[in-house]
Amino acid sequence: MSTLGALIEQVRHQLSGLDSTTDAVAALTEPLSSTDLIVHVDDTASGASRGIAEVDLEILRVKSVDQQDAQLTLYKFGRGYRGTPAVAHPLGVEIRFNPTWPASTIAREINGVLTELYPTIYGVQKIDTVFPPDAGEIVIPAGAIGVISIWVADGNTTGWQREDRWDYNRDGSGLHVGGARAGERVRVVYASQPAVFDLVGAMTQEYTTVTGLEARTADLLALGVAARLAIFMDVGKLPFVVAAAADANTERQPGTGGNAAKTLHALFQARLAAEAAVLTREHPIRVHQTR
Repeated sequence: MSTLGALIEQVRHQLSGLDSTTDAVAALTEPLSSTDLIVHVDDTASGASRGIAEVDLEILRVKSVDQQDAQLTLYKFGRGYRGTPAVAHPLGVEIRFNPTWPASTIAREINGVLTELYPTIYGVQKIDTVFPPDAGEIVIPAGAIGVISIWVADGNTTGWQREDRWDYNRDGSGLHVGGARAGERVRVVYASQPAVFDLVGAMTQEYTTVTGLEARTADLLALGVAARLAIFMDVGKLPFVVAAAADANTERQPGTGGNAAKTLHALFQARLAAEAAVLTREHPIRVHQTR
């Protein structure tokens, strides 16, 4: 399953090529509270330096490096730098020095793309409930943006029978099902707007659990984030641009980077259209069914 941390690494690889650039890293040898200004690490000899360092989604501002005691001293303003959350970090967590692509930046863009995917892309959720005795409204989660299908439990089996007599008014009378009887179990499959990650939370937040989207859309999301961030880099260094130049035995010409950014965007749009087509075919949102 994809996590927030895995998505961030996937975007980094798309922007710079798989391990074509490697940031200097170390590990915390002591837990770090949300206010500590001394950071103990296991290695300061292979890249630790003044500047910025990153632990999970927090950026630290490093004042000095003590090689002998393997520790970093931060400025008094060095916690929660650049508006990132100053939180506690456990023993053994990776610390990255002067990262090319800060995780906090990528995470913010991930949430931005998640927000912009809707309404083209939406989640598919389900809830099991009981048909009310007064044959009135069936309550579904407030986050529902539309109903996809209704199923009623088959009393003779453990299966479900599709019910095609229902009506849903999101801003009015709610969901009413015509073919169910009081006390029968009802399953409502509904659409939901993608939710975003908690940027004060852990890197282990799981993609499908948080967003409500299908696991296959994680690749689409990563591509969209890379397309947004490409304008801030020399995208002429992207792997497929370098390979194309090598095959043609030419140097990368001015404007190559812009063309690569357009390529990333085009790839994202094509992937987005394909995913939207799948949703429309397999999980269309309906206002009512009367068959």
